[in-house]
Amino acid sequence: MVLEREAKFFRHVPSSPLSRAVASIWYAENEPAHALERFLPTGEVDLIINVRDAQLRRYELGSLDSPRRYVGPVVSGAHSQPYVIHTAQQASLLGVRFKLGFARDVIGIPLDVLGNEHVALSDVWGSVAFALQDAVMKATTPKERCAQVERFLAARLRDARGAHPAVAEAARALVGTHEPSPVAAVVRASGLCARRFIEVFRRDVGLPPKHFSRVMRFRRALELLRGGARGGLSALALEAGYCDQAHFNREFKELSGLSPTAYRSASGAYDNHVPLLGVKSIQDGAGSRP
Repeated sequence: MVLEREAKFFRHVPSSPLSRAVASIWYAENEPAHALERFLPTGEVDLIINVRDAQLRRYELGSLDSPRRYVGPVVSGAHSQPYVIHTAQQASLLGVRFKLGFARDVIGIPLDVLGNEHVALSDVWGSVAFALQDAVMKATTPKERCAQVERFLAARLRDARGAHPAVAEAARALVGTHEPSPVAAVVRASGLCARRFIEVFRRDVGLPPKHFSRVMRFRRALELLRGGARGGLSALALEAGYCDQAHFNREFKELSGLSPTAYRSASGAYDNHVPLLGVKSIQDGAGSRP
């Protein structure tokens, strides 16, 4: 087991057999001055626990006065769309980062039902989810909190089979490729018919392969933008795997709601967090949907 500390961020690598399915369990303390952040899609599945008050809120970009509230641990499915989070819940936050294709083995349901959604873990695990929340909140150190999460997850893990072999290979290819249109090639290489491949990919990864490919390309673009890539946006677009700058601009806007230039000037502490400035307050009263 490994526990790393970087400022107010802790990362715990679990022991086997859980390590086959879980890349890390992390704990962070951070409460920015701004109230809201645009959370950009990563294509990954996460388990999130608000250690401070056991509640999480998600806002849609077009309806900031009507958050969806969740009590207890929450599963954040693979997203191909941005959404908004309240930064107050980052004051004491714990999360689980699953290895690609393995979240289904721990959560216990097909991942396609979680696509672009948040689901209360209690809807899947029942009272065990609240027992997990209580155990994490009673722990007094990041190491103890991570250990409690590891204990609960290990008890739920029956068999870390991971994704279908053809899907696992295809997902790795889509993560690593810089080709503009790689999906057709990975479908052919899978040995499955297109319909069956898409069905199994969505079940094991959480997004259709085309959407997953777009998000992986988008993440490469974010890294290049944050890294101060030279040569202008046209060169960056080609390096990230887009056909041209017009293709890059169009997809970037669809996946983030921002232009590349606007993202570069407004991005926050992490690649996929963008502060929503100019929002003075959020009313969580009558308009809220629990």
